[in-house]
Amino acid sequence: MDGSQETDTLTTLPYDRTDSETEKPNILILMTDQQRHDSISAGGADFMHTPQLDRLAASGRLYSNAFTPIPDGMPARHNLLTGLTGKTHGYTENNRTFGMPGWIYTYPQLLSDHGYETISIGKNQFVPPRRHRGYDRIHLMEPHPEFREEDDYAVYLKKQGYGHILNLHGCENLLYHIPQNSLLPEEHQGDSWIADRALDFLETNRGRHPWMMKLSWLSPHPPQTPARRFTDLYSEKELPATLKSTTPLSHAADRNAGMFRNIPSAWFRRYRELYYSSISQVDYNIGRVLDCLEDTDQRRNTLIIFLSDHGDMLGDHDCMEKGLPYDSCTRIPLILSYPEKIDPGEKNSDFADLNDIFPTIMDATGIKISYTTSRLPGESLIKDKKSMKKDRSIQYVEYGSGSRRWISLRTNNYKFNYYYREGREELFNLKDDPAESRNLLFGSQDETVKKVRENLRSRLLEQERLWGPDGCLNEDNFISLEESAELPALTGRYPVFQNKIKDPREQNRMNGFVDEVLQCVEKESIVELEQLDLEKWQKEGGLSDKQIRDLLVKEKTLKPTPKKTPE
Repeated sequence: MDGSQETDTLTTLPYDRTDSETEKPNILILMTDQQRHDSISAGGADFMHTPQLDRLAASGRLYSNAFTPIPDGMPARHNLLTGLTGKTHGYTENNRTFGMPGWIYTYPQLLSDHGYETISIGKNQFVPPRRHRGYDRIHLMEPHPEFREEDDYAVYLKKQGYGHILNLHGCENLLYHIPQNSLLPEEHQGDSWIADRALDFLETNRGRHPWMMKLSWLSPHPPQTPARRFTDLYSEKELPATLKSTTPLSHAADRNAGMFRNIPSAWFRRYRELYYSSISQVDYNIGRVLDCLEDTDQRRNTLIIFLSDHGDMLGDHDCMEKGLPYDSCTRIPLILSYPEKIDPGEKNSDFADLNDIFPTIMDATGIKISYTTSRLPGESLIKDKKSMKKDRSIQYVEYGSGSRRWISLRTNNYKFNYYYREGREELFNLKDDPAESRNLLFGSQDETVKKVRENLRSRLLEQERLWGPDGCLNEDNFISLEESAELPALTGRYPVFQNKIKDPREQNRMNGFVDEVLQCVEKESIVELEQLDLEKWQKEGGLSDKQIRDLLVKEKTLKPTPKKTPE
């Protein structure tokens, strides 16, 4: 079916307006940004302090094999929003140059059309930012607002007397992956602001009508700036060892690792502490929301879905961040709690992913979508297991476009990765090597490996034909592409609020950037700014030699004596 035919079909109402006589359930989506699958105590991470997520898992179903279908924020969130893949909605990696086609239906739009009040609080990553995509109301909090007026959280901070703050969510430039602290008190941090808005809504609604609310935190995405009472939560704990490779990394992983190899080990240890601390702070605020649900007698009839958009390499294979096909990056936490249909304390090891959330919401609310389920890669997670049709013995994951694109097929025992750049491949035996440390296609291969590779490659080809963007296949094979231009390093970006807003009067009222850098690292005694790439920062940030000298001099006068940090 070509694009115009697909558009014509989907512009008709894709649902049945006949609503059930029974009470409609509320829908609460709790979403974090870049949270690994192995970061919840109830899921086996004993070192984690997540009492509220443990409480949620005990009340419902915890998935141990949940995945993002695409490990990058914008595309993952649009898969969640529409139930479709980048083949249809257009996003295969972060791209803020275009918006999703308006004819595509979203779950908040369908719910609104069926009498639900729909509200989004926090991060959306829509283009343009204020596009509601079917939500009745949005309370927006994005990392890099261009105008204060387009971001509800930025407006709130100004009203509270914090309009002079440049780095609303931590200092990205120079300090993006460096330990730092928040410039705001806990009660005005974004984590608290999201929960506060949620409590206001729940207390006002109190069962007036059915609702759907999505709470989307920025944590634990870098830069991590948890409140002071959380910053040392993991300083004395033994953290999991990072995973290491015994065969050469893929070109994508090698490029990623090159950005972070110079970070001192003590700094990296502290960075990981703050990553986990950020999760614990979100956990605390989730508890506030759960308490309010119970206090307002709305818990029994609410389907709660906790998830993240993707994971984080967090040092595994010497890599950081997202955009790679390894489990650290592609596996996510997923909890469903719904007293009406899910027994307490359930554990599920089937493959599940973000594509399943849209049909799950439609199933829970009784909305019948008329376009065939073959259009949707996902399937409801609360329907009777005997009636499920999705093949949950495999998990397909994709990322990127052009020569940056890769695709992956995972089973319980193996994972096969195909990189469009020069047609490179990886195969891992997950049963014997869950750390994905040894690529079986490196060096000589026995007949068993060859058969497994052939089988998984064939099945991945089928998935790419179904769900991948056009132009990736040449008849019955993958295409191979030459290397494209390298992407800039993450620390090369300078998207500070002051540099983006257009109003010069607003700019002039803000703090100096150098002063805020010092405030961010003042209490992180192990961080020494002179060890950073100051030359690059000076060049791209437009700072003078005197400003750099003043920065280093001021740092020495502010910093306490360094304390020992566990390696």
